[in-house]
Amino acid sequence: MYETYRHHKFQHSPYMKKSIRTKELKSCIRLAIRALKHWKFDTIAFRGISGALLSAPIALALNKNMIIVRKPSDSSHSVTQYHHKVEGNANARSYIIVDDFVSSGTTMETIQEEVKKFAPKAKFIGLLEVHRITEAKLKKYRGKKYPLTKHLGVTVG
Repeated sequence: MYETYRHHKFQHSPYMKKSIRTKELKSCIRLAIRALKHWKFDTIAFRGISGALLSAPIALALNKNMIIVRKPSDSSHSVTQYHHKVEGNANARSYIIVDDFVSSGTTMETIQEEVKKFAPKAKFIGLLEVHRITEAKLKKYRGKKYPLTKHLGVTVG
């Protein structure tokens, strides 16, 4: 899909729209940082390019560690040369998963399984579905914990 936006020509799938456009990405990240400020955790886990685009700036802003769980199709240096499927904070005590959106729950389940092997003492707090956060939802939870997904269809907060 090609789309012209502010004199730039973008090619992206519809679900990557908010991760590819700089203005929308910045907005998503700002909202995510606000949504996570009342949660206690030390690490953000993620998977894939969209997870990396969102998680790195959020982790930097909140001073959190990261864990990347690579996809089976990933052929980066870490996988091909060092055989690292999972990298990051192996001493994590608690973590959240940051993802753009959830459809089947497979990414969330896979990340949890791999983190359990990599950092066995780490407690899963929940998943933040970044592209579903809105200003209106944040106002509703002002001063309280923004709900995170614990299991598909079950939220905590």
